[in-house]
Parts: sequence; structure tokens; C-alpha cells
Amino acid sequence: MKKKYHLVKWKIITKPKKNGDLGIKDLKRRNRSLLCKWWWKLEHEEGVWQEIVKKKYLKNNWISHITQKPSNSPVWNDLIKIKHIYVKGRVMRLGNGKSIDFWHDTWCGSLPLKERFPNLYDICFDQKCSVHTICYCNWRLFFRRWLSEELQNQPRKLHDMLFRYKTNEQADRVT
Repeated sequence: MKKKYHLVKWKIITKPKKNGDLGIKDLKRRNRSLLCKWWWKLEHEEGVWQEIVKKKYLKNNWISHITQKPSNSPVWNDLIKIKHIYVKGRVMRLGNGKSIDFWHDTWCGSLPLKERFPNLYDICFDQKCSVHTICYCNWRLFFRRWLSEELQNQPRKLHDMLFRYKTNEQADRVT
């Protein structure tokens, strides 16, 4: 006669009805997906709200450098919480290189250069620079200390990889 709750794992509840399960939508996953869509619209589309958000929160920063602040709106802080999910699946196509973060954005290959060459990133002077800036310096990087023998091969590999890329007059694209 007493009402009881049936404890069932969330993974089982959210399985599709066609498999004979309940088919309840996973709202947390759906919310993350929709917030990622807002990031996509912010970078990919033009509009009034995009201009307002860019002027208020981005201020010519790259998405990879944005952090949560107490002065931000709750909605913006929610967007920042899932930024890592969006950035993980985002690839930048090289145009003029001005809006691509050299180390943090995925623009040459499947991983950001920060993850491909972590030792170089740790000792590099310019950890927050654009592809345009590095390309203008003929792909030359400056380090805080001399490179050991085992580290000297990494800049060579990086340079060999970078010399295949050329900037042009078009704007960078998000894919």
C-alpha cells in the first residue's frame, strides 16, 4: 500500500523505445548539445546578439582563452562550462590566420599544437599568439631557454609541418 520509487539506472531509462525501453531523453546531454550549437552560431553566423556577445565577452580574445568570471551572466558562464566540448570538435581552416590561436586551436592536423608539442609549448615565449603573427616571422618561435639535444628535433618537425601552410587574404573559417 505504500508508494515506492523504482531505482533504475539512467542509461537504461534513456535507451530508445524501439528496443523496448522507456525512451526518456537525456536532458543533460541535450543541453550540452544545444549550448555547443550556441558556440557554433556565435562563431559562424552574423547577427545582433553575436555582435553584442563578441563586444561584451570576447573583446578580441580567442575562445580558448575565455574564462569564467563572477561578473559574467549565468548564461555566459554556462556556455563557458561546455566550451571544452565545443573546442574539441572544432577545426579552423586557415585563411589570413588572424583569428586562429597558434597553440590552442586545431588548425593543422587533428590536435592543437599545444598537445602535439607540449615540451615546446611549455618553454615558448609566445603562448598566446595568432597563426598570422608566427607566419609573419617565417614560422620562427622563440624559447625561454636553450633546447636540449632531445628537444632540438621537435622544432624541426614543427617547422617541416608548418611550411606546408600558407596564409591568404581570406578570413579564417570554422568547421
